[in-house]
Amino acid sequence: MIKPPDYASIQAVNYPSATQAGGFPLLALHMQVMRGNPGERRIKYPMRKSYELTFIVRNDPNDDVINGVINQVQAWVEADSLGQVTKINRWGRRRLAYEINRQRDGYYVVMNADMDPKNHAELDRNMKLSTDILRYLLIVPDHKGKEKDKEEAPKEQA
Repeated sequence: MIKPPDYASIQAVNYPSATQAGGFPLLALHMQVMRGNPGERRIKYPMRKSYELTFIVRNDPNDDVINGVINQVQAWVEADSLGQVTKINRWGRRRLAYEINRQRDGYYVVMNADMDPKNHAELDRNMKLSTDILRYLLIVPDHKGKEKDKEEAPKEQA
């Protein structure tokens, strides 16, 4: 059974920098470590995975509009410190295979990011609601396949 903390063990601690600056003495709570399941005491950090986000921006003659959309998507990925963009690869204007929302051309962008899976729902919602993004695709890149290709390449040269 877990004991509740002993509130009689609250002690006032004076730190010199706080009292010299006219501050108040700080209170420190000295508690015993609660025994229980090992998982209760662990600090849970956000688990980030590598993702590749490819999206097509509505074609606009003004590059400032396209840059603004790319910055907005980057802000959505990095929202609440749940993600970090590692690389942005701009493929540029390309012809679409078929017409999407009366658009024949689009600006392709590939963004590599490390994100927490909790961020997917909000990112998915924002990408769907944006009128400037024609299509998008979020995948986990296959790193195992790249390692296999690197191992096979020296064998072919020898």
